[in-house]
Amino acid sequence: MREPDRAQLPVVEAFGAELERAMADRAGSRRRQSRRRVLATVCAAGLVAVSLMTAPGRAATGAVGEWLGLAEPGDPPTVEAPRTRAGAGAGTEPTGSVVVAAGRAPDGARYEFVVESIEAPAGGRQRCLNIEWPDARTGQISPQFGCYPAFPPAEVHDLVVKWQGAMYDETYTRDVQIAGLARSDVGTVEIRYRGRDGTRREAAVDFARVAGDVRRQAGADGPFGVFLAFLPQDWLGYGAIFDPRQCPPEQRPHDPDAIEVIAYDDRGEVIAREKGNNILSTGGRPPCA
Repeated sequence: MREPDRAQLPVVEAFGAELERAMADRAGSRRRQSRRRVLATVCAAGLVAVSLMTAPGRAATGAVGEWLGLAEPGDPPTVEAPRTRAGAGAGTEPTGSVVVAAGRAPDGARYEFVVESIEAPAGGRQRCLNIEWPDARTGQISPQFGCYPAFPPAEVHDLVVKWQGAMYDETYTRDVQIAGLARSDVGTVEIRYRGRDGTRREAAVDFARVAGDVRRQAGADGPFGVFLAFLPQDWLGYGAIFDPRQCPPEQRPHDPDAIEVIAYDDRGEVIAREKGNNILSTGGRPPCA
């Protein structure tokens, strides 16, 4: 990426206005919406990375970060809380934690992908991946992905995308979430779900590739991608295997093809296509509590 002319640095203000309008515009097609989310993330990261090359740019970068209210890749996590883990590394605090990607859910809730480094009980070092929600009232750290002696885990290379099932936790965001890891050659990820009328619809997806200095800070063995998709909350009422908002939860048949995950390379060519079911995991307040 070439360094922009210094005279163009005031574009920060225009960029902020454009990003705010894009985030507010929810009326467009799902594909355009998804591309806007990816484009906004890439533009913000690119602007920050390029502007760091100049003294005026470094000052502008601070203004952008403050305006967005987001941690930057390479920063420490926003959440300041005990990080003792269960399972692998139980009872140990990480020796390092770094943000590798950050963004906002459609409702504005901030999230961060955080890689932690821990000493494994049997010796050696492991890397653990969290999704963290700084604005949540409780349980801000969600260790969804587990810990691995090699990171990204080898299965990501074989599967191209490794993703979690649908999750709903109203303490994080009002939308249903699907999070995952991607191989280094993945340029973007598309997630489709079955709409109320049975047709496929495209979820809003945030995707980021982790490479270079941030990858090295995280202690990863190679570059990788992370993504977080958001399905509308009303999917719980017709698509999920149960609706946790109902008491007792309303049950539905198992649908093995409820979700479709498609990975594209940088040229827009499909390199993986996987189907997923409508099983839902929940967090926060238990149903009927």
